Amino acid sequence: MPVAQLAPLNGVEEVDWDARMESLERRGLIRLPKKKPDMKAFLDAHPPVEFEGGVLEDLLEELRTSDR
Repeated sequence: MPVAQLAPLNGVEEVDWDARMESLERRGLIRLPKKKPDMKAFLDAHPPVEFEGGVLEDLLEELRTSDR
C-alpha cells in the first residue's frame, strides 16, 4: 500500500526552498526552528545506524524468492 507519491513541484526544476518553507509556515503547515540546529552535536549524540547489506540487494532477493 503506497503511503506517498514522489512528484515534481508543478514541473519546476529549481526550487527556492527558503521561500517554499516560509510559505508552508505562513499557511500553518510547519513551524520553522528559531535557530539553526547544531548538526555535529546531534550526530555526535545520535550516530547513524549502520546496516548490513543494502536496499537493492534485499529487493532483488525478495523478487527472486517471491511467489509471483
